[in-house]
Amino acid sequence: MTPRVLAAGVTIGVLYTLSPLLVVTGLGFALVLRWVARTPDEGERRWLVTMLVLAIGLRLLVIGALFLLTDHETTPFGTFFGDEDYFIRRSIWLRNLALGIPISLADTFYAYDPSIQTSIVWPLAVLHVLFGPSPYGVHLVSVLLYVAGAVVLYRTVRPSFGLPASLGGLALLLFLPSLFAWSVSVLKEPVFFALMAAVVAITVSAARHPSWALRVAAVLVVGLAAWGAQSLRDGGLVIAGVGTGAGVLAAVILQRPRLAAVLVAALLVAAPIVLTRGAVQDRIVAGVARAAEKHWNHVNTPGLSYRLFEPAFYETLPAPGDLTFGEGVTLVAGGLAAYVVMPAPWAMESRSALAFLPEQIVWYGLLFLLPIGLWEGWRRDPFLTAVLGVQLVVAVALVAVTSGNMGTLVRHRAIALPALVWFASLGLTVALARLPGGDPIGGTALRGAGR
Repeated sequence: MTPRVLAAGVTIGVLYTLSPLLVVTGLGFALVLRWVARTPDEGERRWLVTMLVLAIGLRLLVIGALFLLTDHETTPFGTFFGDEDYFIRRSIWLRNLALGIPISLADTFYAYDPSIQTSIVWPLAVLHVLFGPSPYGVHLVSVLLYVAGAVVLYRTVRPSFGLPASLGGLALLLFLPSLFAWSVSVLKEPVFFALMAAVVAITVSAARHPSWALRVAAVLVVGLAAWGAQSLRDGGLVIAGVGTGAGVLAAVILQRPRLAAVLVAALLVAAPIVLTRGAVQDRIVAGVARAAEKHWNHVNTPGLSYRLFEPAFYETLPAPGDLTFGEGVTLVAGGLAAYVVMPAPWAMESRSALAFLPEQIVWYGLLFLLPIGLWEGWRRDPFLTAVLGVQLVVAVALVAVTSGNMGTLVRHRAIALPALVWFASLGLTVALARLPGGDPIGGTALRGAGR
């Protein structure tokens, strides 16, 4: 046994003793980097490896800083966000119950707390069972899931959108501050992102494969992933399942102009008839009322909020029958406008809000480039564009009509960003290429690194 092998073995043993999940996730990071390192083009491989090593390294430093800056004499473990503390504690309580370790009656009650229904606590509990209580190690698992999901999306988009746009989208996913923050958190976002990345990759791969058996299997897997997404967060099934299915249907229809024309005509004829039915109207009213209730609750939670209605609307929770048609229109139109604009730069009064201003400017830039990217994406790959585009629309619609809290809005916009960044990056490469003397591949720095 050589000294290097012996030293490596001792180091891994010490690290495993300190944090088993650090070693396990380290192997996961190595597998992701090895997968990326198999990229045939040397220039592209160099860009990918550099970006991923930097992204992983920065996240490990942030988690390490959290550990070092936490006063463990007064606090069992440190967290970045308040919800993390609840999820980690609850999963450790579940782990203790599974292993027969006594806990208080209050902890037992909160371990099965019915007020917050999310399945994320169960895989966290399994990790604690397998590797011992790991309040910091689970952060590493979140990072691994997020980075792997980003690479999966990159591999899916790269053949159609090209190298510059794909690298730009990957860079946004890895380094945009809000996405960076969620990627190191023990929240729903990293797991949900990884599920959505898998759904997109499986859907696109199955559509390009000639085997119908594989396509049927893909439908089943996507269905299971959609069920898992719904168990994580409300609306997950709509985004992952309905959004993906609608995207596939849109791709099929829009690539057949005659079929699209017939369906549009049929819709114009059927819509007035269907919308006059009492049962349909009742469902629409009930849906808008539920959205208004969620918006009201978000406005009346701690933190910086924004309002769509007059102050009197927020004094008491409106009953479903009290919501007028005009207020329903205001909720939808105003919610969409707020989704785009908020947090508005002129409304940023606190230092924490001002710290978010640079990313908000980037957000506006992404929205500006979105139409260009959608147009070019449809020209290059209608199927991929339809799947990502419809998922984007569904994610925006679900959040826009229910949000009312600035912090929650920013957090939930992370659901739409993984689809948005690819179109915005593609739009930027197209815009740069069309400038006088512009690079035909959209980035001089990438010349020689493949197309």
